[in-house]
Amino acid sequence: MLNLLCLPLLIDTASAQSRELITPMRHSTEITSAQFSSNDELLVTASMDGIAKLWDTKSGGMIRAFGIKQNSNLNFIATISTDGELIATINGRGGRVWNTKFGDLAFQLLGYGDTLKAVHFSTNSKWIITASLDGIAKLWDANSGKHHHLLDHNKSLQKEDLGGVTEAKFCNQDKWLITGSNKLIEAYMLPDSTKSSGKSKTSDTTGGLKKFSRYDSSAIMWDLKSGKIVHSIVGYPIDVSYDGKFIITGSETMKDSSARVWDVITGKLIRTLKGHKGRVTSCEFSHDEKKVITLSREEGICRMWDASTGRVIFEIKAGQPNNKMTAHFSQDSKWIATFAGDSSKTWDTASGKLLYAVACTRPIIFSNHRKTIVVVNGKQAVFCEGLTGKPIIFERGSAKNIKVR
Repeated sequence: MLNLLCLPLLIDTASAQSRELITPMRHSTEITSAQFSSNDELLVTASMDGIAKLWDTKSGGMIRAFGIKQNSNLNFIATISTDGELIATINGRGGRVWNTKFGDLAFQLLGYGDTLKAVHFSTNSKWIITASLDGIAKLWDANSGKHHHLLDHNKSLQKEDLGGVTEAKFCNQDKWLITGSNKLIEAYMLPDSTKSSGKSKTSDTTGGLKKFSRYDSSAIMWDLKSGKIVHSIVGYPIDVSYDGKFIITGSETMKDSSARVWDVITGKLIRTLKGHKGRVTSCEFSHDEKKVITLSREEGICRMWDASTGRVIFEIKAGQPNNKMTAHFSQDSKWIATFAGDSSKTWDTASGKLLYAVACTRPIIFSNHRKTIVVVNGKQAVFCEGLTGKPIIFERGSAKNIKVR
């Protein structure tokens, strides 16, 4: 039976005080992102007002805040480097990198013509990649703040009026980069014209011209050292396997309902995963590279596949079709979390059985060792037990003298 667990905000006050419950992690505005450090000792959260906060996961206390309050922005994101020494934030057309130990500003990420949509550190914490709706991804030296490469996604495809870069990641053990775009472009042509660019669909006729939609659904792999293109593939969203050997792409902006697995080195298509009745809007490799999950928010179904054979292992009902629906693996590949707008469900990958559900406004975040999750609900976030989803109780006073080592 589904048991939708309540957040600590709804716990009886007297009971909470008797158990010395520390208050949840709070922001002044809605929380937009949260991420554990690789050793699970730190958590960084970001909210719409441009403020990021660093938390100690053992005590539940805040270490310090970063940023400058700005107008509300749902695109404000904060991410922490693998070594836990830096935090990168993006907000609108700019970004900043902060030192976690002292809280000072290390350098800024500037020179963009449109909104930044993604920021990631490399596994070795030496590089930062950013993606912008102006069609440009940029590679930065995380130590010096020096701009290393400018990767022009649209120009490299030799196409005009394409959408901006909405994702950029490291792959092939940080040797390569991959950028992706999922922009839907509307254009017009004469009714008798037989020419069109890319996959399109006619929607209406205006003033003698026929309106059609062209989907820019492409991903490019780049060499980190030279900044040159290695391969170009199709599909969006994108995910890279943890051994860096494979890429999976969805069909969010394509006229089919498949996911595709590609070989990173050759750029060749290995297999196509078919079976969804709607477009694949979320896809991910498990951390052990043995499984793949795909989700279609148009049908509300999540499927788990055998990564080596392409065989469907099971499918689960993630919820009613929802534009915010997502799915992701826990770090040890034993659980799947599906999110459907107002709640998140955790499933066992061995059996496909539902373990628990929690009310939340964003997908739950797994710690790297699966013992803890973070549940976000509006302006607050709460540490919960990974096995049960129940809130973790911290003793008052445990948050004193917190330091970043």
